[in-house]
Amino acid sequence: MELMRQLGIEKDVEETGLGPDWTEYNRWFDALSKNEIAKIPSPTFHTVPRDTSPTMPVMTCQDYVEEVLLGQVRAAANIDLRFTTEAAEITQDENSVRAKIVDLNTEEETEVETQFLIGADGPHSLVREVIGSVLETDPHPNYSQDVIFEADLSRYVEGRKAGLLYNATPDGVLVFQPLNGVTRWRCQIFSREPTVSPEEELVRRIRQAVGTDEPIPVEIVSTGLWQPTPGCVDKLRDGRIFLAGDAAHVAVPTGGMGNNTGFAGIRNLAWKIAFVLQGLAPAEILDTYQAEHRPHALLRIAAGEATTRYMAGIFRAFYSGEDVAPGVRATRQYGDHDGVLLGFELGSELIRQEEE
Repeated sequence: MELMRQLGIEKDVEETGLGPDWTEYNRWFDALSKNEIAKIPSPTFHTVPRDTSPTMPVMTCQDYVEEVLLGQVRAAANIDLRFTTEAAEITQDENSVRAKIVDLNTEEETEVETQFLIGADGPHSLVREVIGSVLETDPHPNYSQDVIFEADLSRYVEGRKAGLLYNATPDGVLVFQPLNGVTRWRCQIFSREPTVSPEEELVRRIRQAVGTDEPIPVEIVSTGLWQPTPGCVDKLRDGRIFLAGDAAHVAVPTGGMGNNTGFAGIRNLAWKIAFVLQGLAPAEILDTYQAEHRPHALLRIAAGEATTRYMAGIFRAFYSGEDVAPGVRATRQYGDHDGVLLGFELGSELIRQEEE
């Protein structure tokens, strides 16, 4: 949000988010309408303004934020924005980068030559492969089926709203995430096997997690299977080509580290490239991207991993009939982002010399 403030769109992004009644806690249940197992406060969302930041943290959806950002991009005359397009070939020499991009609808190919190229092309990045960078990951032994659905769950969450609503059902863990605070929801269904459940099974699991036999109308909008594979690349740059976002590092969803780390990294890189192009800084400043961003990316990835491990203790205790209190105490860092997401990545030796 601090970066959104710099771009002049802080208020626009704030308007996409859930209100304070949704962000005060994360909660754990045996079913949404039944017994609460635990609730953990999210202090970062409720200590604003504070000494460390003037901005309001926002729990929102990636597609909502992208629409705000796209509004800025579409209004910029110097940006050529293309969808349904992929890079097929990328090469570089000491003077430039060349890429062949393909329109997937028409198969029309375009040759592009540029001074720098940023690969922000996700966890299965072609650009990462081109520069020979390795994503050093530690895959989890479980899978998640991600489901976007429409349903009116308002009667079941009244008085127990939360940014995330975990449910320890007889068939396994399912977490609800409110997307618009009304009828648009996301849920993740965890399993040990890479099994894609059919739509009728997804509806059954959602109703089970709500904890009612009532025939709640549920419309499945989209679904996809993924495996948590947190990790970071060994190098963020080769010559004139850079990696950013999920192409550079992958976090588990816990705590929102992925998008936040991606935004921080691209901000670190973009202003440095701009300064080099404008002749305001030497090309050596681009070396500081790796030196500054990678350690912070590793820190944030580790924070999400730790919270996930602590949170698993709550479920293990519940399913085994033990006291969940130790797991709750260990998980209290969930939603407390001070010291993890805040602050600028300006700690390299070159930047410190420039500041002095």
